[in-house]
Amino acid sequence: MATKHHKPADTLEEIESAGERLLAWVGANPVLVLGVAVAILLSAAGLGGYRALSHANAVEASASLEALRSDFVIAMGGQPGDVIVPEPANPETARAVRREFVDRFAELGREYGGTGAGALASLDAGSLYLELGTPDQALETWQAALEGLPRSSPLRGVLASRIAQLHEQDEKFAEAAQTYEAAAAIEGYPLRYLALGHAARTWLAAGEPAKALADYDRLKSEAPDTELPEHVTALLDELSARR
Repeated sequence: MATKHHKPADTLEEIESAGERLLAWVGANPVLVLGVAVAILLSAAGLGGYRALSHANAVEASASLEALRSDFVIAMGGQPGDVIVPEPANPETARAVRREFVDRFAELGREYGGTGAGALASLDAGSLYLELGTPDQALETWQAALEGLPRSSPLRGVLASRIAQLHEQDEKFAEAAQTYEAAAAIEGYPLRYLALGHAARTWLAAGEPAKALADYDRLKSEAPDTELPEHVTALLDELSARR
């Protein structure tokens, strides 16, 4: 195994601070996200009947997701409309609720695969799998959702970044770097350049300095204001100078 330069958990906290903000926004604005997905579908479709069917399916998916999220919040002891899900005082109650709802979110994600709401349901399911201590199921759920989305969907970037974090936690740094690069390749993903920076970082951890520098050079050229952890920037600058 290649030498690990930095403990994944330390840097993942920095990744998640930005990623969680995006996911919180996505979760709070499912209709807006859904509208983007529908617009993509409508622009690609040539038949009025297909457009109407796609729109109806997406709206139904969004309504189903919002209802399921509301049920989950209430089951966890919150109120309808709460953005932050409360944690029950009894850990067994919390675990039982998560076990019940993880299957419901996963099923909704499969039923509406390829839609924005379906992807969001899969993201929720994966997060619950992680909280239940089953990361393999989270990975499987997110990969399936990723494969079902249109190539240009910004939600592909969210899913790819989450998958990359799982690879990184397992110290599969080369796989993490490749997956971060896949997220960075999605033009509509708001955190694409942050993902590119993390690709450079994980290439370093994988013992691939040439690939790390290639991503870093692109980052400095296309988005020089992107902030990376200071120790990562220092190491990449040193490698770049030596080159």
